[in-house]
Amino acid sequence: MLREDVWFRHEAARVLKSVAGGLQTPLYGVLMGWVESDDTRKLREVASVLREFNVGDPFYALCREIICRTDDELILDSIAAAVGSTPEEGLWGGLSQFHRQRLEEISPWLQDESFRVRRFAERICQSLQRQLEREQTLEE
Repeated sequence: MLREDVWFRHEAARVLKSVAGGLQTPLYGVLMGWVESDDTRKLREVASVLREFNVGDPFYALCREIICRTDDELILDSIAAAVGSTPEEGLWGGLSQFHRQRLEEISPWLQDESFRVRRFAERICQSLQRQLEREQTLEE
């Protein structure tokens, strides 16, 4: 993932997903180690990998740790994209249900002890709320 080859870095997340299957594996420990290193390049790569693993508690734990450690807008935008991306497993109940579920999962961050996490949660919740309202209008 740290190679200069853009194609290789782009495909690394998919390869990791096919090999590891999910974040419940040792992959979580490796990625958390990269996050804890506070190396901006590693944070950026972990954030991009999270687009492939964008469900469950390990996903949110890694996202939160990254948010706590950086103000880098590219990294935060990548985390926002991962949160806003629908999981590969599909959508049950349509996009409005997906956005409602994401809002429920992110809402506890609005009271987080970290200012960075609270600020990020406010931004994401506003975006998800707008998307939810649009989807509900279309579904009606």
